Amino acid sequence: MADRVFVYNPNIVVDKHSSKLTPKWERPFRILELSDNSALVRYLGPRKLEKRIQLDYLRKIPQEVQENVFYLYEDQKVKQRQAGLRKTRGRPKKQIC
Repeated sequence: MADRVFVYNPNIVVDKHSSKLTPKWERPFRILELSDNSALVRYLGPRKLEKRIQLDYLRKIPQEVQENVFYLYEDQKVKQRQAGLRKTRGRPKKQIC
C-alpha cells in the first residue's frame, strides 16, 4: 500500500513523432487501495486524478528513484507559462488595428 507505480497506457497519442518511440508508461501514481485484481491509484502531480487500474497494468517504481525527479519537467512548463515564455499551439491570432 502507498507504493509509487507506473501505469501502462497503450493508447498514448503523439502528433509529432512516431508512436513507437513514445513511452507507454504514465507516471507517477500512488496506490490508495488494493483489491484482488485491481488497484485504486492517484496521480501525484498537480491534478489529483484517481482511477481504478488492473494490476497487470501497474509497475512498481524502485525506492532508489527520488520522487522529485518526476516533477522537474512539469514545474518547468508551469513556470514558463506563467512568465509568458511558453507559447500556445496553432496560428497566432491576427491583431486588429
